[in-house]
Amino acid sequence: MLISLLMIGNALNGLMHISYALQLVHGWTKLAFYTNVITVIILVPAIYLATLHWGAVSAAWIRIVLNSAYLLIGVRVMYRRLLVAEKLRRYVNDVESHCQRFWL
Repeated sequence: MLISLLMIGNALNGLMHISYALQLVHGWTKLAFYTNVITVIILVPAIYLATLHWGAVSAAWIRIVLNSAYLLIGVRVMYRRLLVAEKLRRYVNDVESHCQRFWL
């Protein structure tokens, strides 16, 4: 079960990297920087406390939640500034194709 959860977290992280690369290409590193600062402040204590109480599986679930938040919140913020017209196409086509590769 642990490996499956980690694979889901990594797949979500892979989806987020498309947007991250676009931010870097445009020279907009501020969003990634502040996102990572906030993540470290919240994530380090969350992982520590969760693993003390529920073990390694809870850390894998936290990774899934983190990468889901990156995908749902971070990507939306990024698309408000970059490639505004491409948002719907990216969500439908890219996420769908990535999910198909993951499940095959």
